[in-house]
Amino acid sequence: MLQRELPADLQHRIDSYLQQEPLQEYRLFIQKLVEQAQSGHLPALQQLQHRFEPLQFGTAGLRAAMAAGEGCINHVTVCRVAWALGQHLLHGYDTQQLAKQGVVIGHDARHNSLDFAEAMAAVLTGLGVAVHLFDVAVPTPVCAFTTVALRALGAAMVTASHNPATDNGVKIYRSDGAQMMENDSVPIAQLMQQAPSVSTMVCLSQQQQRQLGLRHVVEQKTIDAYFAAITALPVYHNHQQQPKRIKVVHTPLHGVARDWAVRALHEAGFDRVHVVPQQADPNPQFPTTPYPNPQDPHALQLAIKQAQQLSADLLLANDPDADRLAVCVPNAATGAWEMLDGNAIGVLLADWILSCCQRSSGVKPLVVTTVVSSRLLSCIAQHYGASYAESLTGFRHIAQTVRQHHAAHHHQQFVFGYEEALGYCLSPTLVEKDGICAAAAFARLFVQLQQQGKTVQQQLDELALQHGLHHTHQFSLAFAGATGAQRMAEVMVYLRSNPQLLPHGAGWQQQQVMFCDLLQGDGNFPKANVLVWQVAQQGRIVARPSGTEPKMKFYVELTQRVDTLKQLQQTRQQLQQRCEQIQADITQLLLTHAA
Repeated sequence: MLQRELPADLQHRIDSYLQQEPLQEYRLFIQKLVEQAQSGHLPALQQLQHRFEPLQFGTAGLRAAMAAGEGCINHVTVCRVAWALGQHLLHGYDTQQLAKQGVVIGHDARHNSLDFAEAMAAVLTGLGVAVHLFDVAVPTPVCAFTTVALRALGAAMVTASHNPATDNGVKIYRSDGAQMMENDSVPIAQLMQQAPSVSTMVCLSQQQQRQLGLRHVVEQKTIDAYFAAITALPVYHNHQQQPKRIKVVHTPLHGVARDWAVRALHEAGFDRVHVVPQQADPNPQFPTTPYPNPQDPHALQLAIKQAQQLSADLLLANDPDADRLAVCVPNAATGAWEMLDGNAIGVLLADWILSCCQRSSGVKPLVVTTVVSSRLLSCIAQHYGASYAESLTGFRHIAQTVRQHHAAHHHQQFVFGYEEALGYCLSPTLVEKDGICAAAAFARLFVQLQQQGKTVQQQLDELALQHGLHHTHQFSLAFAGATGAQRMAEVMVYLRSNPQLLPHGAGWQQQQVMFCDLLQGDGNFPKANVLVWQVAQQGRIVARPSGTEPKMKFYVELTQRVDTLKQLQQTRQQLQQRCEQIQADITQLLLTHAA
């Protein structure tokens, strides 16, 4: 049979990778794909092309399947990330700083996370960069906190957050504990492509790292300082309250959060914390929830069952790397457990935090959220005389927005930021989402509402009556397979070329709609592949491709003033029906186009 030659660039990448990959299983797999592609098997060629596309930094660093190829997470790509990070730091700091301050390396409990963390340490120390490692698997926010606490020059966290068990990844942090922006991640991505063969990199053993004074273990006092920082937040002290002995159910979804969340809750005054036993221990297989995303109600079924059995008051859930928080509460009327969406948790925390802020002379509180989150936060901020800002999706953009505001407005003090994807930050100094801190804080808020004779739902109703009902709805369309990214790109081109195709389900007049393509630039945001349809005082629709999954995401918010509780309930139902119609219209539109 006639053998076909692969494209020269692809063949070069494959040959280079095969020389570096230590796992024979991975080498044999790629070699078999090459043989199939050379024999004319088109799916094999497409899979090779997909596996050898360079990894891209998304909204939360690098994340991909653990598999063979340059476009996957494996020993080769992790070493390249470490080498590129080291080279980036070498351009910005002198050798003495690198050897003294170094970088923090954390890892979660996923398959290979510890091995990948050690591989990164070996490469970085080979470049003369000191490393601070944890002797246990840790939450992502603890890694970010440690970066600031130790005055490190940056950090790398080996995690894939809430992705399936097959995935892993690396988040890269700045010296201020915030995720790197494009001006850092793009050069690192470029340096990855320039990395030498892993077999030629200088990689130090653990013994060599210690002998040279380049390997340090994060001490317990740093961990204690993390918990002290949580209990030092103003919301712990501005209300004189003794937490009631409420029952709290917690699930870490087989991740690393259990011990950290239980300690944070205990130090916040809660001693009746019940961890879901089937999901308590770290387990990289995620046996009870193949997709351990706390946004998915299916992931919380075991926790809800235990909350029902215990007649618990509150259910708190963290994702596997503990930077997100989900909350469920019982319905006062039916007793059924209901999951709060990210916007509800965000506005509840924001209203509480702003009510606690001390009005220091000349200091104005600043709250920040993302373009896909509810604008109810802007109304709450206005009510308290606080500053409000929006960013692009992802906490790295929230952190960047905070930095810009602090630089331009020295009288502003950041007090809270959130994104609707269950990410919350209460720290005024470390702008990164933290599911452990948010869990303890929400439990305190829950008790305060109890002492006021309110339920969580009643507080949300009060906010709606005061500021208008902001009804939000999110949905996604999956684009799986090797051509998924290309099809998503085509859909975005189609939408921005035909903005008038906004679904009629919104009930908006076309002449009222303001369309904004953030790829063309906007005074409030950097350029981004995001589309926004908006009608003043009525709502908006945002579309964007996911930065971590092969999905198109759509965010709908419809707004309406309401005067009574009866009107509020009726309006909620009406707006939900309109949201469902918008989803049906968009789905039909895009499926027809994609076909």
